[in-house]
Amino acid sequence: MARTLFDNKRYFQSMHSYERGNMPRERAAAEAYYLREQARSTPAGPRQNDPRKAAFIRAAEAFLDCAVAATREKTEYYRIAARLFAQIEEYARAAEAYECCKHFTDAATNYRKANQFDSLHRLIKTHWTDLDQSI
Repeated sequence: MARTLFDNKRYFQSMHSYERGNMPRERAAAEAYYLREQARSTPAGPRQNDPRKAAFIRAAEAFLDCAVAATREKTEYYRIAARLFAQIEEYARAAEAYECCKHFTDAATNYRKANQFDSLHRLIKTHWTDLDQSI
């Protein structure tokens, strides 16, 4: 039942169903998707204490936690976290998440946007064959 709810994007109900089924990893994934859904619907506020940015950070961190515990979905969770961080201009954290899922070109782009040239240099030296040569 929890999987059906999840597949139908009813993440909140899925989360509770996984909890009742004593499936903590799946529950955490459903919660991460639920938090992403909530973040997307949160209106932006003032630049300081922006509730939308806080919601996106919370969702991205939930996906990072899922990635650590995952086996098959690890790459996907890191990619989702990276996109969430990039969406709110947390480029350094986006770059780190992209690097974890081996999306080195996206990592390089985000390190550049974050002005983290030491990390960018390290990435280029280490993974130059994996990078899109146009960047």
